[in-house]
Amino acid sequence: MALAFYIYFKEYPEYYFSFFPALFFIFMLLPVIIFVFLVNKSIDIKKFPTQYMASLTIKFFILAGVALYYKLSDGEMIISFLLSFFILYVVFQIYETTSILKFIKNKR
Repeated sequence: MALAFYIYFKEYPEYYFSFFPALFFIFMLLPVIIFVFLVNKSIDIKKFPTQYMASLTIKFFILAGVALYYKLSDGEMIISFLLSFFILYVVFQIYETTSILKFIKNKR
């Protein structure tokens, strides 16, 4: 994924924005934190869906805060930022969900 964005921004440098490396780092770090939190908290499988949905809600608000911070502080290339943000959100959400589902399947 990083390679795809690197190639894209290399071919179309006018769409590169300075906050992208930090955005990519945030999207890589949040799923790891959530996964560790859920693995440590998910002793009772009945409480797992509630904990998972709570972690997704917290993640959403953190990411919304990041997007709002970017818009208010810098705001350069907002369309490029939002497109990258959406792509990263969808890809990492799919990755996080499949990782959690594999963990649950192996736990049973």
